Amino acid sequence: MTTPTQLTHDLTSLRDLWRPLDQLATKTIHIGERADGGPACMSSAPMPLNLGAWQVVDDSASFARLLVRLLHLHPTRDMDGRDLLAGVLANRAHLDMLDAEVLAALAGEAHDLVERARLLLYPPEGTRMVGWCPQCVRELRCDEREIAGGYVPCPRCGRAWRIKDLHTLAMQRLHARGVKGTPAQLSRLLKPWGIDIKADTIKKWGQRGIIHPVAQDAGRPVYLIWDTWAAHTRLAGYERARRRRT
Repeated sequence: MTTPTQLTHDLTSLRDLWRPLDQLATKTIHIGERADGGPACMSSAPMPLNLGAWQVVDDSASFARLLVRLLHLHPTRDMDGRDLLAGVLANRAHLDMLDAEVLAALAGEAHDLVERARLLLYPPEGTRMVGWCPQCVRELRCDEREIAGGYVPCPRCGRAWRIKDLHTLAMQRLHARGVKGTPAQLSRLLKPWGIDIKADTIKKWGQRGIIHPVAQDAGRPVYLIWDTWAAHTRLAGYERARRRRT
């Protein structure tokens, strides 16, 4: 059972880990898109370079906002997740007035977020993050042999998951945010997750009409990450079927 001291420690750790984690997640590539107003009007869409860090930051921000609402705090619009957590810590004693079950659930979530953040900032050597367990939200990491095998067991709940399914869940989240990039950018983004698609392959898919650009970046085509992932999984399936027939 998580003690009040442990909860305070975890909230403090989450606050202190926020900056390096945010830097890892939001070291972004800004992709210029010509707007309808003319050549001087540009908008940019950031693409996270580390999907795992981006997801932990996003989940931590949601958790911080939940705590702020429960404590009836009144943050300003310019406050980020670290600022919100600092405000929660300043009002830490009020958390103990919450229902015991609610407090236990919050303490468990805080501890999980800290564990996930530390795994990203100090990962075990020779492993890649492939996603989170859909059952218990534990971060799942694999070595190259496990990635080749296609399945990964969760060290917490014991369930085994197909790596492709974990990747699909992650791609769906990014698709909802409209993440896109040039072939080189998408290739770099996907590689740490064990998704190896060469930039030249993505470029050829575009030339063959398998995927279609949604914008231009300095004359280079920009593709949606979901379209790229869908093409990768679809063509991999075709190739497996072809090998079985021969």
